[in-house]
Amino acid sequence: MRFRRVTSVLLGLALITLATNVWAELPAPTWGAGFPRLLGDKVLLMWSAVPGAESYKVYRNGQVLASSAATNSIDPKPAAGDNRYTVVAIAGGAEGAKSEEKLIQIKTVEEIIVAPPTGVISRPIEDGLAIVWDRPKGTVLAFNVYRSLESGKGYEMIGSVQDTTYIDQNVKEGKKYYYTIAALDGAFKETEKSKEISAVYTKMQEETVAAGPAAKEYKIVIKATKLANTLDLLGSEKLLGAVDTAISDAGKVYVVDQVAGNIKVFDLEGNYLSQFGRKGPEENDFRLAYGVGISPDGKVYVADCNKVFVYSPDGSQISSFGLEPPKVKEILEAASKSKEGQSGALKPYPVDVAFDSKGNMLVVDNAFARVVVLDRNHKYVTEFGKYGHGDGELKHPSYIAVNSRGEIGIVDGMNRRVQVFTADYKFKYGIGAAKSFVGSFLGLGGITVTKEGNFVVADPPLESVQVFDRETGAYLYHFGNEKAEVEPDSKQRALWDVSNPAGVSIDLKNNNLWICMPKASSAVIRHIAD
Repeated sequence: MRFRRVTSVLLGLALITLATNVWAELPAPTWGAGFPRLLGDKVLLMWSAVPGAESYKVYRNGQVLASSAATNSIDPKPAAGDNRYTVVAIAGGAEGAKSEEKLIQIKTVEEIIVAPPTGVISRPIEDGLAIVWDRPKGTVLAFNVYRSLESGKGYEMIGSVQDTTYIDQNVKEGKKYYYTIAALDGAFKETEKSKEISAVYTKMQEETVAAGPAAKEYKIVIKATKLANTLDLLGSEKLLGAVDTAISDAGKVYVVDQVAGNIKVFDLEGNYLSQFGRKGPEENDFRLAYGVGISPDGKVYVADCNKVFVYSPDGSQISSFGLEPPKVKEILEAASKSKEGQSGALKPYPVDVAFDSKGNMLVVDNAFARVVVLDRNHKYVTEFGKYGHGDGELKHPSYIAVNSRGEIGIVDGMNRRVQVFTADYKFKYGIGAAKSFVGSFLGLGGITVTKEGNFVVADPPLESVQVFDRETGAYLYHFGNEKAEVEPDSKQRALWDVSNPAGVSIDLKNNNLWICMPKASSAVIRHIAD
């Protein structure tokens, strides 16, 4: 009896010791890219999940700040001076290893000196004018956006945002507007206003674009797809504004979340893996990320509105670079004469990246309506396209894709068509036009290619994704739902659960279509029927 009692005690102690060791061996959480970060007068904290963790504990300057079952928290009142944050995973009441310590410095009101915003520019977009500016140094709680119909007077505040971008949708075609921006500093005082800029909103013009060879009416054909996954909530964080996606050969899917200002990474089934990059005022921060492309060696290229960022497959930043103004005289002259809705001198405005059959990088420059070709070392090779409405000419180009034969499809946004070029950068044919029948477009989102090399094009207003023949540009079919139904009284779309599709890509391994839906704050994966 005594032997049994001693054995039981020893066994219990062993189990307690074993459990304690298991819990103590929980690995340290890893901070999310760009976290912790300031948002107004608060600090946002986000970290990766630790397998086996029951909850998490956040420390600030060695003191417990908060406990959370989720992988995020908020410090509502960071102290003036240094705030050093760590987080640990907890299981069975025991803490695991501590994360890397991260420092956030909060300056006192007396130290806050914020200059007016600079670098204000305007860009016409499909449904309004985008006003973009640089974030000044210092604590900025928000930006107040002012607009007037007269230069230098009559300004009224039309909005307040925390990002460095404002979309003005309350505009009329052909009307000139004047804008200026003021920052709200950490003492809730408004800075002086920025330098005034002007902008004119120009709608897409139907009559200026000749119908391409594919711009004729076809009978709608549906290729059915089945919903495989919806990407919405990532733990407790929402996918705020997915605008583009690219899939690597290693099976990682990179999604540009323009609203959140970062790149989110998924596996091929749509499981969230990680994120990197952030929107902010520093040199290595995004201002307004647009397109993403994967190089032949697996690097991730992100086109921001003022430069291109280069990342390793795991999201570590390698470098960044800007574009030079056009070297081809006619490209420069055509863009300079247009300047529709653009105030001040034109600057290169990269919006998407792809790689051609030679391994060269193709960067779409929205401002100069061209594609810049760079070699593996980011050195200039050539450029093609120019502002206009004719064959091989572009008006506010956006997305780009390259098929298996090296042919290049470019979304020609304001002309409402796709321009296709050969592997030698010569115009081949146009797809669609600003018409209201199958094979044409009411609006344009992203572009990708099928395994056969056909071009897949999203149309946000019609909530459609059409496929066009690689040889001629002729309409082939729409993607739709598993019942393969055509919407009543519609010649241009099929019934399915896709809302305002933007960036698209195809997972050729699993035959899955990825569709970004920024206005729905989500993305979907739909399996393409054989």
